[in-house]
Amino acid sequence: GGIEMNKDAVYEFLQNINRESFADLLKTSDYESDNLDFKETWIKKGALAKELLAMANSGGGLIVFGVKEIENNQFDPCGLQETSDPAEIQNSIEKFIPSNLKYRVESFTFDRSEYDKLQGKSFQIVIVENCPQYFPYISRNETDGLKRATIYVRRGTECTVADKDDIEGLINKRLATGYKSKLEFEDHIRQLQILYRYKQPTWTSATSVIAVLKKLSFSASDQNPSEFYAYIDGLIERKKKIIEMDLGLY
Repeated sequence: GGIEMNKDAVYEFLQNINRESFADLLKTSDYESDNLDFKETWIKKGALAKELLAMANSGGGLIVFGVKEIENNQFDPCGLQETSDPAEIQNSIEKFIPSNLKYRVESFTFDRSEYDKLQGKSFQIVIVENCPQYFPYISRNETDGLKRATIYVRRGTECTVADKDDIEGLINKRLATGYKSKLEFEDHIRQLQILYRYKQPTWTSATSVIAVLKKLSFSASDQNPSEFYAYIDGLIERKKKIIEMDLGLY
């Protein structure tokens, strides 16, 4: 069907990224799908971060800037009035997306002699890689058009918040890659829970202080309890950082 053809066109283009293959892509793909999205102009950082997250969670794809929807799924390659600097785009969205979401920006300008419809026009595209070993990609911060700590997916041509089935699907795809972070995620969480048990309690009486210190096989005379608790707090902070890095949130 049509969607399959679209997938093939995107795949073909990704095998050989140049102006010619880009022109072919615009000729053969006359509608959007899970892995192809057309925008007339560059969009605000929140909307852009959401598009990237949704596309990354949907197996990668292309966002093409400079193509306008004229009416029911008819698209016109109008070109961009002005192109954006890829470094500026990266700066604007990097604090919203995980560091392991891999994408790049490519620019194409056609001169007067090429492809009648594209003559003298400029386009930019964002290529989002498919890296299922890092599923699910989670938004890191909140801004206009983007919620924090949220998993987005593409459903047809829309970016939507993932439901339970989407999330299960993403986790199963991650597991299927056999990719393991240095320590299993669940082990990190378990260790964090253990550390929390050793946090400084809020005392009700002096006897409970002594009881707890004894339980920790550790008496007030030979070490400074406040030092011990400061150490535990430090460990908790470090462990949280490791968990956040594991999720690509750092």
